[in-house]
Amino acid sequence: MKIILFSRPQVARTAEEIRLLLDAIRRFGTEYAVNEEFVPVVRQLTGGEISAEHIYGQRLAPAASERSIMVCYGGDGTLLRAARIVGYSGTPVLGISYGHLGFLTAAGPEDLLA
Repeated sequence: MKIILFSRPQVARTAEEIRLLLDAIRRFGTEYAVNEEFVPVVRQLTGGEISAEHIYGQRLAPAASERSIMVCYGGDGTLLRAARIVGYSGTPVLGISYGHLGFLTAAGPEDLLA
């Protein structure tokens, strides 16, 4: 299983939330990838480094979608952009609402630790 993280720079989040997420992924030994637009935010907030093999661009390689799930942090617009990236690959997208309304997202930030 591979977790594909997607967010945009303008989405508000804390360093602790990002650390908890990345620590959980690493603790369980799950493969992951982070979109190139989100990597500078991770670096700035956490001081952590994301290696090049864990970074992806505007499109995912076909092999990346097999046995993967995309976890999207943001509002409905961010979720729609994530859906465009996975396209018709069949990759499921889980939306975590950090926006104002969250009509399309499945969970809120408080659900991450539940």
